[in-house]
Amino acid sequence: MGHSIAGFTTLHYANKYPAEVSAVIGIDPTVPTATTAPSDGPAPAELPPSGNFWERMPSTIGLVRWAAAVGLTDPDSDSYTTAEIDRMRMLQSWNFGNQALTDETNRIGENSLKIQALRYADQLPVLQFLARETIQRRPEWQDIHERQLLNVTHHELVVLDGKHYLHWSQSAEMAKRIDEFLGGTQ
Repeated sequence: MGHSIAGFTTLHYANKYPAEVSAVIGIDPTVPTATTAPSDGPAPAELPPSGNFWERMPSTIGLVRWAAAVGLTDPDSDSYTTAEIDRMRMLQSWNFGNQALTDETNRIGENSLKIQALRYADQLPVLQFLARETIQRRPEWQDIHERQLLNVTHHELVVLDGKHYLHWSQSAEMAKRIDEFLGGTQ
């Protein structure tokens, strides 16, 4: 199961280790056709090193911690305890501008090109949850996911109300749908 850019990871892993994957579930996953590098070559490698002082500045001076403290970064759900929300806030401040995350973001186009030709195996069950808000912002989002799964005989796209972090607000509905989907594969 992968969320967002982890859609690249699930696609790559399912192709590299097919014997280890019995199904794939995506949570508003990025697909390689959604983002591409410039035609004249992968620009991310030409960017300055990631994780530098300026990228970490909002976290270092407390701006991220302040935004979290006033609830601007809280999950769009009432399913979390105060302790869980406090931990999420701490992790957001700690990870903001993190070198690995920044580098991954800078290389989305380059990585997209590397895996664009990959497809999920015809017989591999694939369930993908798409956020209605993402579809509203990017009208092509649903179509590119549908195209990615054209060859997959057992697949389902489920559009749920909510933002990109569907697992924060739709976990109960997702768990129900996952059980139903996987129950049909055994």
